[in-house]
Amino acid sequence: MAVSDEIKLRCRAPHTAVILRSRALRLDFSGECTIRDGSDLVDLHVVADLPDAGGAEDGGSVTVSGGEGRWTATIEQPGGITESIAKSPLGVHATGQRWQLTGAADFVLVSDTVATTLRIEDMVLETERPG
Repeated sequence: MAVSDEIKLRCRAPHTAVILRSRALRLDFSGECTIRDGSDLVDLHVVADLPDAGGAEDGGSVTVSGGEGRWTATIEQPGGITESIAKSPLGVHATGQRWQLTGAADFVLVSDTVATTLRIEDMVLETERPG
């Protein structure tokens, strides 16, 4: 059996369309991802800063991480931290050095799988080799 080739890369997803609770935003995610055999996204950890307009739920960050069936989103804001899991597996399609979600991704509270806290409408990951 051949050993798979995994590469850790820097990745970013600029202008990602999300809905945080009921607020539509465009966020710039950046972080790291691991690619296997040149086309399979096996691990992802990206963070985006939230805009701060001075409201109670403004500012903070959103972290999306996971891979191979388990995806999480962590929303950190002045009022606390919200942990969410993907409601269903995320589909990702590779094209060259870019990976795109094949559909929207809903993240729900672990304790209330009906309440969507984050919806990623569209995300395109661009990668580059570190250093």
